[in-house]
Amino acid sequence: MAAIAGCTGSDTEPVPTEQRWSQHGYDAANTRYAPDVNGPTDDPSTAWEYAVPTFQPIVGDAVFLVAGADGCHAVDPDTGERLWRDDGNYALSTPTVADDTLYLSEHGGVRAVADDGGLDVLGRRLRYERWAGGPVRPDSPLTVAADVLVAGFGGIRDGTLAGVNAEDGTERWTVPVETTIEGAPAVGGEVVVAADRAAPLPGETTDTLAYGVSVDDGEVLWTHDFGTSDEVGVNWRAAPVAGDGLGYVPTTRTLAALDLATGEEHWTYDEEIAVSPALVGDRLLVCLPTGELLALDAATGEKRWRVDVDDAWLHAPAAAGKTVYTATEDGTIHGWSLDGETVFRLSLDGPIHSPPAISDGRLYVSTDDALYAIE
Repeated sequence: MAAIAGCTGSDTEPVPTEQRWSQHGYDAANTRYAPDVNGPTDDPSTAWEYAVPTFQPIVGDAVFLVAGADGCHAVDPDTGERLWRDDGNYALSTPTVADDTLYLSEHGGVRAVADDGGLDVLGRRLRYERWAGGPVRPDSPLTVAADVLVAGFGGIRDGTLAGVNAEDGTERWTVPVETTIEGAPAVGGEVVVAADRAAPLPGETTDTLAYGVSVDDGEVLWTHDFGTSDEVGVNWRAAPVAGDGLGYVPTTRTLAALDLATGEEHWTYDEEIAVSPALVGDRLLVCLPTGELLALDAATGEKRWRVDVDDAWLHAPAAAGKTVYTATEDGTIHGWSLDGETVFRLSLDGPIHSPPAISDGRLYVSTDDALYAIE
Protein backbone atom coordinates (compact mmCIF):
# COMPACT_ATOMS: atom_id res chain seq x y z
CA MET A 1 0.00 0.00 0.00
CA ALA A 2 1.37 3.43 -0.93
CA ALA A 3 1.77 6.05 1.78
CA ILE A 4 -0.25 9.26 1.71
CA ALA A 5 1.38 12.53 2.70
CA GLY A 6 -0.19 15.92 3.06
CA CYS A 7 -3.30 17.34 3.59
CA THR A 8 -2.67 21.03 3.77
CA GLY A 9 -6.36 21.76 4.22
CA SER A 10 -8.19 24.05 1.83
CA ASP A 11 -11.13 26.42 1.88
CA THR A 12 -11.48 26.13 -1.89
CA GLU A 13 -15.02 25.65 -3.16
CA PRO A 14 -15.59 22.41 -5.09
CA VAL A 15 -15.07 22.74 -8.84
CA PRO A 16 -18.52 22.67 -10.51
CA THR A 17 -19.13 19.42 -12.38
CA GLU A 18 -19.57 21.17 -15.72
CA GLN A 19 -16.20 22.91 -15.26
CA ARG A 20 -14.14 19.73 -14.78
CA TRP A 21 -11.64 18.16 -17.16
CA SER A 22 -11.95 14.68 -15.69
CA GLN A 23 -10.12 12.46 -18.19
CA HIS A 24 -7.52 12.50 -20.94
CA GLY A 25 -9.78 13.76 -23.74
CA TYR A 26 -12.17 15.73 -21.49
CA ASP A 27 -15.00 13.22 -21.99
CA ALA A 28 -15.42 9.57 -22.95
CA ALA A 29 -15.64 10.55 -26.63
CA ASN A 30 -12.19 12.26 -26.46
CA THR A 31 -13.64 15.43 -27.99
CA ARG A 32 -11.12 17.63 -26.12
CA TYR A 33 -13.87 20.27 -26.10
CA ALA A 34 -15.53 21.62 -22.96
CA PRO A 35 -18.40 23.78 -24.24
CA ASP A 36 -19.44 25.12 -20.81
CA VAL A 37 -15.94 25.62 -19.41
CA ASN A 38 -14.36 29.05 -19.14
CA GLY A 39 -10.74 29.31 -20.25
CA PRO A 40 -8.24 32.19 -20.34
CA THR A 41 -8.71 34.72 -23.12
CA ASP A 42 -7.20 38.21 -23.20
CA ASP A 43 -3.75 38.83 -21.74
CA PRO A 44 -3.34 35.60 -19.73
CA SER A 45 -0.66 35.12 -17.08
CA THR A 46 0.65 32.40 -14.79
CA ALA A 47 -1.58 31.93 -11.74
CA TRP A 48 0.78 29.44 -10.09
CA GLU A 49 3.44 26.82 -10.70
CA TYR A 50 3.71 23.43 -9.02
CA ALA A 51 7.31 22.27 -9.20
CA VAL A 52 6.79 18.65 -10.24
CA PRO A 53 7.24 17.49 -13.85
CA THR A 54 4.30 15.46 -15.09
CA PHE A 55 2.15 14.70 -18.11
CA GLN A 56 -1.35 16.07 -18.76
CA PRO A 57 -3.22 16.58 -15.47
CA ILE A 58 -6.95 16.25 -14.92
CA VAL A 59 -9.27 18.38 -12.83
CA GLY A 60 -11.98 17.26 -10.43
CA ASP A 61 -12.28 18.92 -7.02
CA ALA A 62 -8.47 19.05 -7.17
CA VAL A 63 -5.89 19.09 -9.93
CA PHE A 64 -4.55 15.54 -10.13
CA LEU A 65 -1.19 14.76 -11.69
CA VAL A 66 0.95 11.65 -11.93
CA ALA A 67 4.72 11.97 -11.69
CA GLY A 68 5.78 8.35 -12.19
CA ALA A 69 7.98 7.19 -9.30
CA ASP A 70 7.18 10.46 -7.49
CA GLY A 71 3.60 9.32 -7.08
CA CYS A 72 0.24 11.00 -7.55
CA HIS A 73 -0.30 14.58 -6.37
CA ALA A 74 -3.53 16.43 -5.60
CA VAL A 75 -3.17 20.20 -5.91
CA ASP A 76 -5.49 23.03 -4.92
CA PRO A 77 -6.74 24.56 -8.21
CA ASP A 78 -6.93 28.07 -6.71
CA THR A 79 -3.57 28.27 -4.95
CA GLY A 80 -1.35 25.54 -6.41
CA GLU A 81 -0.69 24.17 -2.93
CA ARG A 82 -0.41 20.43 -2.42
CA LEU A 83 -3.46 18.89 -0.76
CA TRP A 84 -2.04 15.36 -0.53
CA ARG A 85 0.40 13.02 -2.22
CA ASP A 86 0.32 9.26 -2.77
CA ASP A 87 3.92 8.01 -3.03
CA GLY A 88 3.14 5.00 -5.23
CA ASN A 89 5.11 4.21 -8.38
CA TYR A 90 2.71 4.87 -11.24
CA ALA A 91 2.86 4.70 -15.01
CA LEU A 92 3.47 8.18 -16.42
CA SER A 93 -0.04 8.52 -17.83
CA THR A 94 -3.05 10.78 -17.45
CA PRO A 95 -5.28 9.64 -14.57
CA THR A 96 -9.09 9.63 -14.65
CA VAL A 97 -11.63 10.76 -12.07
CA ALA A 98 -15.32 9.88 -11.95
CA ASP A 99 -17.74 10.66 -9.14
CA ASP A 100 -15.51 10.44 -6.05
CA THR A 101 -12.99 7.89 -7.37
CA LEU A 102 -9.56 8.53 -8.90
CA TYR A 103 -8.26 5.84 -11.28
CA LEU A 104 -4.49 5.44 -11.65
CA SER A 105 -2.43 3.30 -14.02
CA GLU A 106 0.10 1.07 -12.26
CA HIS A 107 2.59 -1.20 -13.99
CA GLY A 108 0.62 -4.15 -12.59
CA GLY A 109 -2.86 -2.90 -13.46
CA VAL A 110 -5.30 -0.21 -12.36
CA ARG A 111 -5.71 1.28 -8.89
CA ALA A 112 -8.85 3.06 -7.67
CA VAL A 113 -8.62 5.45 -4.70
CA ALA A 114 -10.71 8.12 -3.01
CA ASP A 115 -10.29 11.43 -4.81
CA ASP A 116 -10.19 13.36 -1.52
CA GLY A 117 -7.16 11.44 -0.26
CA GLY A 118 -9.17 9.57 2.33
CA LEU A 119 -9.55 10.36 6.01
CA ASP A 120 -6.57 11.27 8.19
CA VAL A 121 -6.97 9.68 11.63
CA LEU A 122 -4.01 10.06 14.00
CA GLY A 123 -1.57 10.06 11.11
CA ARG A 124 -3.14 7.07 9.37
CA ARG A 125 -5.02 7.38 6.11
CA LEU A 126 -8.37 5.59 6.10
CA ARG A 127 -11.02 5.12 3.40
CA TYR A 128 -8.49 5.78 0.65
CA GLU A 129 -8.06 2.44 -1.11
CA ARG A 130 -11.00 1.31 -3.25
CA TRP A 131 -9.55 -1.56 -5.29
CA ALA A 132 -6.60 -2.70 -7.41
CA GLY A 133 -7.15 -4.94 -10.43
CA GLY A 134 -7.65 -5.12 -14.15
CA PRO A 135 -5.19 -6.52 -16.70
CA VAL A 136 -1.48 -5.84 -16.28
CA ARG A 137 0.46 -3.04 -17.96
CA PRO A 138 -1.98 -0.32 -19.04
CA ASP A 139 -0.66 1.06 -22.32
CA SER A 140 -3.13 3.90 -22.87
CA PRO A 141 -4.81 6.47 -20.66
CA LEU A 142 -8.00 5.17 -19.07
CA THR A 143 -11.32 6.19 -20.59
CA VAL A 144 -14.33 5.99 -18.28
CA ALA A 145 -17.81 5.61 -19.76
CA ALA A 146 -20.61 5.11 -17.23
CA ASP A 147 -19.60 2.00 -15.23
CA VAL A 148 -16.69 0.73 -17.34
CA LEU A 149 -13.04 1.73 -17.74
CA VAL A 150 -11.61 1.10 -21.21
CA ALA A 151 -7.90 1.05 -22.13
CA GLY A 152 -5.16 -0.73 -24.01
CA PHE A 153 -3.23 -3.25 -21.90
CA GLY A 154 -0.49 -5.84 -22.10
CA GLY A 155 2.47 -4.42 -24.00
CA ILE A 156 3.36 -4.09 -27.63
CA ARG A 157 3.45 -7.77 -28.57
CA ASP A 158 0.56 -9.09 -26.49
CA GLY A 159 -1.76 -6.11 -26.58
CA THR A 160 -5.43 -6.15 -25.73
CA LEU A 161 -8.30 -3.70 -25.61
CA ALA A 162 -10.11 -4.34 -22.35
CA GLY A 163 -13.10 -3.17 -20.35
CA VAL A 164 -12.83 -3.12 -16.54
CA ASN A 165 -15.74 -2.67 -14.14
CA ALA A 166 -15.28 0.74 -12.53
CA GLU A 167 -16.94 -0.35 -9.29
CA ASP A 168 -14.59 -3.20 -8.34
CA GLY A 169 -11.83 -3.60 -10.96
CA THR A 170 -12.99 -6.95 -12.29
CA GLU A 171 -12.36 -7.61 -15.94
CA ARG A 172 -15.53 -7.33 -18.02
CA TRP A 173 -14.16 -8.16 -21.46
CA THR A 174 -10.91 -8.42 -23.44
CA VAL A 175 -10.22 -8.14 -27.18
CA PRO A 176 -6.78 -9.14 -28.60
CA VAL A 177 -5.28 -6.54 -30.95
CA GLU A 178 -2.56 -6.59 -33.60
CA THR A 179 0.11 -4.72 -31.59
CA THR A 180 -1.10 -2.47 -28.76
CA ILE A 181 -3.50 0.41 -28.07
CA GLU A 182 -1.59 3.47 -26.82
CA GLY A 183 -4.05 6.26 -27.63
CA ALA A 184 -6.97 6.59 -25.22
CA PRO A 185 -10.00 4.75 -26.67
CA ALA A 186 -13.02 6.90 -27.55
CA VAL A 187 -16.58 5.90 -26.68
CA GLY A 188 -19.44 7.08 -28.87
CA GLY A 189 -22.82 5.83 -27.70
CA GLU A 190 -22.36 2.10 -27.15
CA VAL A 191 -19.24 1.75 -29.33
CA VAL A 192 -15.58 1.89 -28.32
CA VAL A 193 -13.21 3.08 -31.07
CA ALA A 194 -9.51 2.27 -30.74
CA ALA A 195 -6.55 1.89 -33.09
CA ASP A 196 -3.27 -0.06 -33.14
CA ARG A 197 0.04 1.74 -33.08
CA ALA A 198 2.78 0.96 -35.62
CA ALA A 199 4.76 -2.32 -35.76
CA PRO A 200 6.70 -3.40 -32.64
CA LEU A 201 10.17 -2.83 -34.09
CA PRO A 202 11.66 -1.16 -37.18
CA GLY A 203 11.61 -3.60 -40.09
CA GLU A 204 8.65 -5.55 -38.74
CA THR A 205 5.33 -5.30 -40.53
CA THR A 206 1.80 -5.61 -39.17
CA ASP A 207 -1.63 -4.46 -40.26
CA THR A 208 -2.80 -1.13 -38.88
CA LEU A 209 -6.34 -1.65 -37.64
CA ALA A 210 -9.10 0.39 -36.08
CA TYR A 211 -11.62 -1.47 -33.95
CA GLY A 212 -15.26 -0.87 -33.15
CA VAL A 213 -16.21 -2.78 -30.00
CA SER A 214 -19.34 -2.92 -27.84
CA VAL A 215 -18.61 -1.02 -24.63
CA ASP A 216 -20.97 -3.33 -22.73
CA ASP A 217 -19.64 -6.79 -23.59
CA GLY A 218 -16.59 -6.35 -25.86
CA GLU A 219 -18.20 -7.79 -28.98
CA VAL A 220 -16.12 -6.79 -31.99
CA LEU A 221 -18.58 -4.98 -34.24
CA TRP A 222 -16.11 -4.17 -37.01
CA THR A 223 -12.46 -3.65 -37.89
CA HIS A 224 -11.06 -1.23 -40.43
CA ASP A 225 -7.74 -2.03 -42.09
CA PHE A 226 -5.64 1.02 -43.01
CA GLY A 227 -2.87 -1.08 -44.59
CA THR A 228 0.48 -2.41 -43.46
CA SER A 229 2.53 -0.63 -40.82
CA ASP A 230 5.43 0.04 -43.21
CA GLU A 231 3.02 2.34 -45.07
CA VAL A 232 0.72 3.71 -42.37
CA GLY A 233 0.63 3.66 -38.57
CA VAL A 234 -0.79 5.35 -35.51
CA ASN A 235 1.40 7.62 -33.40
CA TRP A 236 1.34 6.84 -29.68
CA ARG A 237 0.19 10.40 -28.98
CA ALA A 238 -2.86 10.12 -31.21
CA ALA A 239 -6.22 9.01 -29.83
CA PRO A 240 -9.44 8.66 -31.83
CA VAL A 241 -12.46 10.92 -31.31
CA ALA A 242 -16.16 10.01 -31.47
CA GLY A 243 -19.14 12.20 -32.32
CA ASP A 244 -22.28 12.45 -34.43
CA GLY A 245 -22.20 8.78 -35.37
CA LEU A 246 -18.59 8.86 -36.58
CA GLY A 247 -15.24 7.81 -35.18
CA TYR A 248 -12.30 9.98 -36.28
CA VAL A 249 -9.03 8.02 -36.40
CA PRO A 250 -5.70 9.85 -36.98
CA THR A 251 -2.85 7.97 -38.68
CA THR A 252 0.55 8.77 -40.19
CA ARG A 253 -1.07 8.97 -43.63
CA THR A 254 -4.61 10.24 -43.10
CA LEU A 255 -7.43 11.27 -40.82
CA ALA A 256 -10.35 8.92 -41.44
CA ALA A 257 -13.98 9.35 -40.44
CA LEU A 258 -15.50 5.91 -39.85
CA ASP A 259 -19.14 5.01 -39.26
CA LEU A 260 -19.49 4.03 -35.60
CA ALA A 261 -22.03 1.32 -36.41
CA THR A 262 -20.27 -0.34 -39.36
CA GLY A 263 -16.69 0.95 -39.65
CA GLU A 264 -17.46 2.17 -43.17
CA GLU A 265 -15.23 5.03 -44.30
CA HIS A 266 -17.17 8.28 -44.77
CA TRP A 267 -14.23 10.49 -45.72
CA THR A 268 -10.48 10.87 -45.37
CA TYR A 269 -8.16 13.85 -45.18
CA ASP A 270 -4.82 12.79 -46.58
CA GLU A 271 -2.12 14.29 -44.40
CA GLU A 272 -0.12 12.97 -41.46
CA ILE A 273 -1.95 13.48 -38.17
CA ALA A 274 0.38 12.77 -35.26
CA VAL A 275 -1.78 13.93 -32.31
CA SER A 276 -5.44 13.74 -31.33
CA PRO A 277 -7.86 16.17 -32.97
CA ALA A 278 -10.51 18.12 -31.07
CA LEU A 279 -14.18 17.94 -32.05
CA VAL A 280 -15.66 21.40 -31.56
CA GLY A 281 -19.28 21.44 -32.65
CA ASP A 282 -19.35 20.79 -36.38
CA ARG A 283 -15.61 21.10 -36.94
CA LEU A 284 -12.48 19.11 -36.21
CA LEU A 285 -9.43 21.05 -35.03
CA VAL A 286 -6.20 19.32 -36.01
CA CYS A 287 -2.59 20.19 -35.14
CA LEU A 288 -0.17 19.14 -37.87
CA PRO A 289 3.52 18.16 -37.62
CA THR A 290 4.20 21.10 -39.94
CA GLY A 291 3.35 23.53 -37.11
CA GLU A 292 -0.10 24.43 -38.45
CA LEU A 293 -3.62 24.35 -37.01
CA LEU A 294 -6.27 23.02 -39.38
CA ALA A 295 -10.07 23.16 -39.17
CA LEU A 296 -12.10 20.54 -41.05
CA ASP A 297 -15.83 20.14 -41.51
CA ALA A 298 -16.60 17.17 -39.26
CA ALA A 299 -19.31 15.81 -41.56
CA THR A 300 -17.47 16.08 -44.89
CA GLY A 301 -13.75 16.49 -44.17
CA GLU A 302 -13.61 19.70 -46.21
CA LYS A 303 -11.04 22.28 -45.12
CA ARG A 304 -12.48 25.38 -43.47
CA TRP A 305 -9.28 27.20 -42.59
CA ARG A 306 -5.60 26.63 -41.89
CA VAL A 307 -3.16 28.85 -39.96
CA ASP A 308 0.54 28.78 -39.13
CA VAL A 309 1.18 28.38 -35.41
CA ASP A 310 4.89 27.79 -34.86
CA ASP A 311 7.85 25.84 -36.20
CA ALA A 312 7.85 23.60 -33.11
CA TRP A 313 5.96 20.36 -32.48
CA LEU A 314 2.31 20.94 -31.58
CA HIS A 315 0.53 18.92 -28.92
CA ALA A 316 -3.12 17.96 -29.30
CA PRO A 317 -5.39 21.01 -29.27
CA ALA A 318 -8.06 21.65 -26.65
CA ALA A 319 -11.06 23.95 -26.69
CA ALA A 320 -13.32 25.59 -24.14
CA GLY A 321 -16.29 27.79 -24.90
CA LYS A 322 -15.36 29.76 -28.03
CA THR A 323 -11.57 29.49 -27.71
CA VAL A 324 -9.16 26.88 -29.08
CA TYR A 325 -5.80 26.35 -27.33
CA THR A 326 -2.57 24.98 -28.74
CA ALA A 327 0.75 24.30 -26.98
CA THR A 328 4.14 23.82 -28.60
CA GLU A 329 7.13 21.86 -27.38
CA ASP A 330 9.20 25.06 -27.39
CA GLY A 331 7.02 26.49 -24.59
CA THR A 332 4.41 28.64 -26.36
CA ILE A 333 0.65 28.64 -25.74
CA HIS A 334 -1.71 30.16 -28.30
CA GLY A 335 -5.38 30.99 -28.02
CA TRP A 336 -7.48 31.03 -31.20
CA SER A 337 -11.02 31.94 -32.12
CA LEU A 338 -13.17 29.26 -33.76
CA ASP A 339 -12.48 31.07 -37.05
CA GLY A 340 -8.71 30.78 -36.69
CA GLU A 341 -8.00 34.33 -35.51
CA THR A 342 -5.28 34.84 -32.89
CA VAL A 343 -6.62 35.60 -29.40
CA PHE A 344 -3.36 35.55 -27.44
CA ARG A 345 0.20 34.20 -27.36
CA LEU A 346 2.03 33.33 -24.13
CA SER A 347 5.57 31.95 -23.68
CA LEU A 348 6.61 29.82 -20.71
CA ASP A 349 10.05 29.04 -19.32
CA GLY A 350 10.87 25.65 -20.79
CA PRO A 351 9.42 23.19 -23.27
CA ILE A 352 5.83 22.02 -22.82
CA HIS A 353 5.35 18.27 -22.51
CA SER A 354 1.58 17.89 -22.39
CA PRO A 355 -1.51 18.93 -24.29
CA PRO A 356 -3.61 21.56 -22.51
CA ALA A 357 -6.42 20.80 -20.08
CA ILE A 358 -8.93 23.56 -19.23
CA SER A 359 -11.09 23.98 -16.15
CA ASP A 360 -12.88 26.80 -14.34
CA GLY A 361 -11.03 29.71 -15.93
CA ARG A 362 -7.58 28.10 -16.01
CA LEU A 363 -5.47 26.23 -18.54
CA TYR A 364 -2.99 23.61 -17.34
CA VAL A 365 0.18 22.44 -19.08
CA SER A 366 3.37 20.79 -17.85
CA THR A 367 7.00 21.58 -18.65
CA ASP A 368 10.35 19.97 -17.76
CA ASP A 369 10.16 21.47 -14.28
CA ALA A 370 6.59 22.23 -13.29
CA LEU A 371 2.86 22.18 -13.83
CA TYR A 372 1.60 25.62 -14.86
CA ALA A 373 -1.86 27.07 -14.24
CA ILE A 374 -2.63 29.90 -16.68
CA GLU A 375 -5.55 32.30 -16.20
